[in-house]
Amino acid sequence: MKWPISLRQKLLDGIIEILDNFEYDKVCVVMHFLNWKYAGKDHTPTVKELKEFSIQQIAFCLDSTRKYNGKTTTECGGFRVIIDLDGNIELLFILTNWYNGD
Repeated sequence: MKWPISLRQKLLDGIIEILDNFEYDKVCVVMHFLNWKYAGKDHTPTVKELKEFSIQQIAFCLDSTRKYNGKTTTECGGFRVIIDLDGNIELLFILTNWYNGD
């Protein structure tokens, strides 16, 4: 998706804010505890690798043309990225969920 020039700085600021504030260390502890490894890796990811992976997922979401309720989303490796049309970015790490609805 082509994001308007007016939103590009907000998106960049949002990515920086995520890198500065998302609790990657907690994700790392949980993944280590669960012995959760990504495909092709022989170790649980480090904080640095988790940051890199989440940025890749954000970039994928930014390029995506798939929309659900006015938002672009992607999920992979426990991470979910949601970007709304105003350029707000949400990064989640999900261990489990259940949805029984329409």
